Amino acid sequence: MFLFVLTLSFTSVGQSLLKDEVDDFTKKEIKETEWEVFTRYFHSYIRFRKVDSEFLMDFKMWRANGSVFSVNEGETLYFKFTDGEVMKIQNSNYEITGYGDGATNISGSGALGIYLKCNISKDQLEILSTKEINQLRIYTSNGYIENDVKPKFAEEVQNLANLILKS
Repeated sequence: MFLFVLTLSFTSVGQSLLKDEVDDFTKKEIKETEWEVFTRYFHSYIRFRKVDSEFLMDFKMWRANGSVFSVNEGETLYFKFTDGEVMKIQNSNYEITGYGDGATNISGSGALGIYLKCNISKDQLEILSTKEINQLRIYTSNGYIENDVKPKFAEEVQNLANLILKS
C-alpha cells in the first residue's frame, strides 16, 4: 500500500511555476518554470523564464566524463522537430564549463557542466509549445554535441512552454 501511494505521488506531480513574483527592487514581473530533463545522454535540462514581456530559455548540461569546453555568445543551439523543421536559438553570453554548472540538484554537482541562457521570441516559444523536438545540436569550442530527444522529454518541453506562455 505504501509503495502504491508513493508511486501515485510521483506520477501526479504536475508542472508549475517555480517563481511567480514581482521583484522588490526592479518591479519586474518574474515567472520561472521548474527544470525538466531534456536529454539523458549528456544530462541536459531546460526551463523557461519570463521577465515582464521578455522570454528566456535556460539550458544546462553535464557529462560524467566531461571535458572543458565553451560556448560563444551568439552560438546556435539547434532544435530539430519531427516534421524536419529546424529552430535556431542563440546563446546570450560566452560560457565555459565549470564544476557543478550543469547541475540542477546534487546529481552532477561534481561534474563539469555548462549553463546557457538564451533570449527567445514569443513566436519561438509558441512553436516549442506545439511541435515535438526530436534532436538537439549545440556548437561548442570542441565541435558540436548532438543527441536525440525522447518523445516523453519533448512533451515536457511543450508543457513548460505552454505554462510560461499562459502565465
